[in-house]
Amino acid sequence: MSKNHSIPWEADEHTKIKIQILRNYLKAWFPICCRQFDSIVYIDGMCGPGEYTNYNYGSPLAALIEANKSPRITEAANKFYFNDADAKCIAHLNKLYSKANYKYLHVDIINQNWSDFIKTVIDELADKNTAGFIFLDPFGFKDIYFSDIIKLLELDSVEILLNFNIQGLNRNKELIEDYFGEMMQIPNDIRDEKEYLLKKYISKMRNIKPNMKILPFEIVGKSNQVIYHLIHFTNHVRGFHKMKDAYWKADPVYGYHFSDRKNPDQLGMFESDYVYDSLIDILKTKYGSLNRIMVGDIRGYVEDDTRFLPKHLNYTFRKLLSEGLLEKHTETYPRKVPEVNYPSECYVTFRF
Repeated sequence: MSKNHSIPWEADEHTKIKIQILRNYLKAWFPICCRQFDSIVYIDGMCGPGEYTNYNYGSPLAALIEANKSPRITEAANKFYFNDADAKCIAHLNKLYSKANYKYLHVDIINQNWSDFIKTVIDELADKNTAGFIFLDPFGFKDIYFSDIIKLLELDSVEILLNFNIQGLNRNKELIEDYFGEMMQIPNDIRDEKEYLLKKYISKMRNIKPNMKILPFEIVGKSNQVIYHLIHFTNHVRGFHKMKDAYWKADPVYGYHFSDRKNPDQLGMFESDYVYDSLIDILKTKYGSLNRIMVGDIRGYVEDDTRFLPKHLNYTFRKLLSEGLLEKHTETYPRKVPEVNYPSECYVTFRF
């Protein structure tokens, strides 16, 4: 964005979806963390002006609205930091906030570079009795340093939703080094440089924190090119489950993708060939020709280690059974099991 931009500006459809994903996740995050922690800290590191010309809710207002609606928000101390390096954005957000009434929410609106700002609150986030959520949604790529992200993710109770803005990042050596903490060489034979960089970034994070849950969501623009990925980082499996829910609400067919192009294929229900075929491939890879697998183990794997939801597994079980590709063993189960049910204590054998 140029220095002479007007404020506020118009929101693209993908921006609205991004904010909806954030809101759907925070609907779960606020009550859960207010119940489990003494305090919560919410940070929007590149918050913008708070609204758009065609959409009333930017990310700061979206977060405040969801927090204000949460019945448990008063059960923990709370602090909201909205930061942006653009003084015009901060001035506009201050005007919006002055007209609002969030009497139980403690808000600071700050005009700093992200990398300078985060140094001022890192100790607050480090308190083991504090849950932190950080939304990083930059214009462009500057001021996102790998070292800052890692310091935050080393704190077990901190989560990050990052706009991994790879549009133009490829081949920019200085920005790649900032993002990755080291120079990354893109092989000449790589066709999809954006996908390559995304996988490298996630792989690097997994190597540093093997147990961390990482979930990307692809955003495609009107020209049918990937603009960026939202990436959610959390150290808690429940957070992973809730972000999967938010992603699937945004994309009921694939669960990982939104396009500004009006694609009629996105308007179906989740019981699509995509879900079935994808889960079949995952189950084949994981369980192969194993006999008598406990349903609870399968559920745990699908829920904790894939992007699919429990209802997707139930749908796949039903379809496999109807096609003669699943055998359900109920002889050791103490109660009669209805045909459509799959209790965790039951065993099944796949007949792929």
